[in-house]
Amino acid sequence: MHRPCFFGNPEKTKSGILSVESCDNGGGRGGRNIRCANAVNGAVKINGKAADVRSSAAQPVTVDSDDTFSLGKFVEGRLVYRQRFVIRSYEIGPDRTATMETLMNLLQETALNHVMSSGLAGDGFGATRQMSFRKLIWVVTRINIQVDKYSQWGDVVEIDTWVASSGKNGMRRDWIIRDCRTKKMIARATNNWVMMNRETRRLSKIPEESVPLNVLVEYHLTSMTLDYRHECRQSQLLESLTTMSSTGMPSPSLFSADLQSTHLIRQQDDKAEIVRARAEWRCKEHH
Repeated sequence: MHRPCFFGNPEKTKSGILSVESCDNGGGRGGRNIRCANAVNGAVKINGKAADVRSSAAQPVTVDSDDTFSLGKFVEGRLVYRQRFVIRSYEIGPDRTATMETLMNLLQETALNHVMSSGLAGDGFGATRQMSFRKLIWVVTRINIQVDKYSQWGDVVEIDTWVASSGKNGMRRDWIIRDCRTKKMIARATNNWVMMNRETRRLSKIPEESVPLNVLVEYHLTSMTLDYRHECRQSQLLESLTTMSSTGMPSPSLFSADLQSTHLIRQQDDKAEIVRARAEWRCKEHH
């Protein structure tokens, strides 16, 4: 219950003493249980009695771990790492829903926190201590994400992630995103990783794909699969190609789609393929 509080203005007496008074009714009715605190040159009295405020100020604040968003926790016998996030105002698009970039950032944040909380992290970006010692890094070879619903500004999402082996030299990571209020799954993702020596190989950022502007405005990206075919180096020129098509048949993904797109990123000089991608889009009006 909110209790009205009245703060006095600092007043300087004739003797030069600085005094300020604060009162509240302690939650009582009709003004009963009124408590007054009076501070005179730093000495505090409550209802006329001296009070020691130093010990109370040093008391730690207890916070329920389920209500925090900075750190996650292990569940399912420590096989799954779980973390919650609130969708911030700077993570949404013009329609007030989270963007694909936001979801990808949250997946990455959860994965790295998983590694850190496991005690395996070295001085690299998600690399273990042994990997850092051997100058090895993780390289993504495939990403697949499927979105059924984009969270809105202020929504809280819960992300579960876990890892497994993939082939002889690779690892696989999976994620499930749920709405924290309804506990319904709203998205899922998986990717594959391999190791690479950081001194002998370098990868550049993947440029934006050439999706028509009207598609970005009128459709939600619901599914995306990236297949990495070749490495590219810093300062190399790349070109991006895109074809769009409507779908009149059931989608192979978990959720239905209205449009499908195929993308190719390749080197400009020798046309060597860097990334092939497939994406599915759903009209925002159908959401």
